[in-house]
Amino acid sequence: MKYNLEIKIVPKEHYIKVSGNIKNIENDINLFYLNENFTLNKLTNGQNDIKYIHDKNKPHPLYDLTSRPVILQTAVKELEFEYDGYIPEITNDINQIDEDIVELSGYSGWYPKDIIYTENTETLEPHIKNGDFAFELNIELPNEYIFAANAEIKNIEKSSNITIYNISSYGDDFDIALFASNKVVKIEKSLNGIYFSSICPFIMEKKNTLKLDNLIEGQKIITELLGEPIKKQPTCFINRPRGGWGYARTAFVSMPGITDENDENLKDLSEKSMILSIGGDLHELSHFWWGIASGIEPEDWINESGAEFTMLAVLKDMIKLDDYKTLIEKNGYIKHINELESEAAICETKTDEWDARYVNRYEKTAIMYIGAEIRFGRKNLFEFLKEFYNQNKTECNATTDKFLDICEKVLGKDSREYFNWLLYAKGWKNIDIEKDILKY
Repeated sequence: MKYNLEIKIVPKEHYIKVSGNIKNIENDINLFYLNENFTLNKLTNGQNDIKYIHDKNKPHPLYDLTSRPVILQTAVKELEFEYDGYIPEITNDINQIDEDIVELSGYSGWYPKDIIYTENTETLEPHIKNGDFAFELNIELPNEYIFAANAEIKNIEKSSNITIYNISSYGDDFDIALFASNKVVKIEKSLNGIYFSSICPFIMEKKNTLKLDNLIEGQKIITELLGEPIKKQPTCFINRPRGGWGYARTAFVSMPGITDENDENLKDLSEKSMILSIGGDLHELSHFWWGIASGIEPEDWINESGAEFTMLAVLKDMIKLDDYKTLIEKNGYIKHINELESEAAICETKTDEWDARYVNRYEKTAIMYIGAEIRFGRKNLFEFLKEFYNQNKTECNATTDKFLDICEKVLGKDSREYFNWLLYAKGWKNIDIEKDILKY
């Protein structure tokens, strides 16, 4: 399906106004999610008004943030809509419209998304897949804001006070993400015809110039290990002037940035310190490759484990470490695993099991892959990971069973037994990480 949106954002007033339409919907829809702060002023099927309920008492079944279901009384194949609202902050500094930063991504439900193709609106089971829509947007912002999005900027029109950005998705996508701020500087570089940029608070400009060089080198190493990413496009690294978590979208990586000029991280510009500082960026950058499984099912361990281990492998190369011990200790993997009370297995952990989700999908799997490299060798392990990635990058429907089948074909029967053991282990209480996994 195709989104066409006109968006006006007034940062000082925390205000957004959106109008647009969705066309070429393959299946009738009767439910979507929209932020609870928005007021729908128009909702039609292209001809007639549609009756609906914006149920602001029912949370999103997956994220449970500020997205709320809009239930249509009539299923439709096309939507036209207008809505507006004031959103000074949506959740955890990630989605917000404020006087010095605008950041909107899929977590907030700021446009009609998370569409569910079902008649049973009581279950609200999410039906989301990668690559289910494309989009064209016009975004209106004050002139002084630097702007980025997970899309190609086709045209820029400036008047005395307002800039309108016309952007277009690089292809079928699963999210629309925007970033803009008047408190940042943009650094740009080109290498072998590939365009890179970094957006950061003013006080980080010197550090970010050095970081960008390392991130470009990191992207080069990942490409050597895994081949070309799912989609080729310029890469923009955003160190936003706020907190929150890091995430990746088609064209950019967004991470919390340093805001205090007295921060100790601004003072140490040594090569090792600079490389270690990009670990989070590299993890998110690795999602340009590792987005081959559902992000809302237990299978998401495939995405997060691939990104986390790829990050570790790149750092190990860049710092020229003999093993992963330094990185294991720095990230506290073993400590966190030993403290986790959940008995959920890695490949059975649900997205809403927040305590277990991070440790199982990121940290246990990092240890798992390090143990696999010790057993099967780095070259062989990445031969398997590259093959697994290539076989699933088009459809993005990788599963645990496919993972085990391909590892056995590439690495042998012993590898299947090894991964199966750790992926299905209930908790890891009976596993001595140092002796059973990291020594072989």
